[in-house]
Amino acid sequence: MFTERLDKYEKENINNLIKINKFENDLEQTNKKVVTLENDLLEIKKIIQTNVDIASEKFELVKSKTKEISSKLKDNSEILKVKSKLREIEDRSKRNNLRVDGLKESKNESWSDSEAKVLKLFEETLGLKDIKIERAHRTGSRDNKKVRSIVLKLLNYKDKENILKNSRKLKGEIIYINEDYCAETMLIRKELRACMKKAREAGMFEYISYDKLVVREGSRKAT
Repeated sequence: MFTERLDKYEKENINNLIKINKFENDLEQTNKKVVTLENDLLEIKKIIQTNVDIASEKFELVKSKTKEISSKLKDNSEILKVKSKLREIEDRSKRNNLRVDGLKESKNESWSDSEAKVLKLFEETLGLKDIKIERAHRTGSRDNKKVRSIVLKLLNYKDKENILKNSRKLKGEIIYINEDYCAETMLIRKELRACMKKAREAGMFEYISYDKLVVREGSRKAT
């Protein structure tokens, strides 16, 4: 009878040990980034495997480590939120900005030269006069193989809206006018454009709103 109880007790401990090991393995898989805790978890595994009598105590330690990991993951989430806010703030600071691509670049082109080219484009091609530009300049370092973009800041947001509205007149041209965002947002929008292209090929009507891809309700084309 005593032997049966002992066997039952050992089986329960083994089952508990198996459950604890499974919990620990799952914990390691979902929290790979928390490198500093890996050695602790491996040490816990060794202790649990060789010391059944203290399994309960070590299980509490695992729970404590889990809370610590959860706290760190929460901190990481907060950091991402802050970065996202900073990106939005930077983009708002560019509210009156536009990027013009495809305008031929002259040798030793000055800021005033860039501004004159942009104003000429607006007036002669888009039919927009009296556009007020605070500044306009080429971006990045000069590369003879590639024409640099012109980034311009308008004094009037209404002018920006009119320019974007009339930019459809450039269809078929090699000149493009787009809103100006920070590098991270521009990368996000680039990836979204690729997704939007595939969606439209599949018959969906989608468009990009800032850093999100929006699907119009009932957008699937009739076949």
